[in-house]
Amino acid sequence: MHATRLSSKGQIVIPKAIRKSRGWKPGLELVVEDAVEGLLLRPARPFQPTKLKDVIGCTGYKGPRRSLKEMEALSLGRNEAFMSYLDGIGERARRGRTYSLEEIRGEFGLGSPLSSLGNRVD
Repeated sequence: MHATRLSSKGQIVIPKAIRKSRGWKPGLELVVEDAVEGLLLRPARPFQPTKLKDVIGCTGYKGPRRSLKEMEALSLGRNEAFMSYLDGIGERARRGRTYSLEEIRGEFGLGSPLSSLGNRVD
């Protein structure tokens, strides 16, 4: 068993034999957990360094590269088209037509994760 002392700044020295046996080097970040019998110190597990090329595929986009300006224009156009479509639905609904959520989502290629619920939009 090794002993250490708490300093006036709240610091402790981990005995060299323990640091050496665990391979802990200066600058290692530790996580401190409050445990029933005292404190538990363990190395923090930071995220592995990543490069953009390693994670860019998570967006799911397979088309040509687009500039931010092009993406904003496409998004704006899609939003305007969607709002116009919803306005049309509202007008037709006032005349008694109902639409399934699947119909609305299908019109804009949004898939139909809620279609099994049988929701109707009036």
